Amino acid sequence: NFWILRKEILRIFIADIVGHGISASLFLSLLKAFTDRIVDNEITLSPIEFLEKLRDTIIPHLTEFYYFTAIYGEIQKEGDVYKLSFGSAGHHQQYYTVKKKTIQ
Repeated sequence: NFWILRKEILRIFIADIVGHGISASLFLSLLKAFTDRIVDNEITLSPIEFLEKLRDTIIPHLTEFYYFTAIYGEIQKEGDVYKLSFGSAGHHQQYYTVKKKTIQ
């Protein structure tokens, strides 16, 4: 899912839900509703704060059969520079490599 908050800010949410079929689809619908509500009501949250809020919101609805991993990020244009900030839930640490330099 993605949201354009202003001309300069794009937020992106990518998730992978365990399972297939109707139950996974219904869980995805619930997840989308929660993410939309959080973005609409709390637009100043950082990516980490967003994922923490999502965790606190969705935990009561999870059972041992449902889980998901996610990445939530924000791309912000500041003049001629694009700034990326993101957080992840259930993923290993990400790396960004530029010209043989790795940034954690």
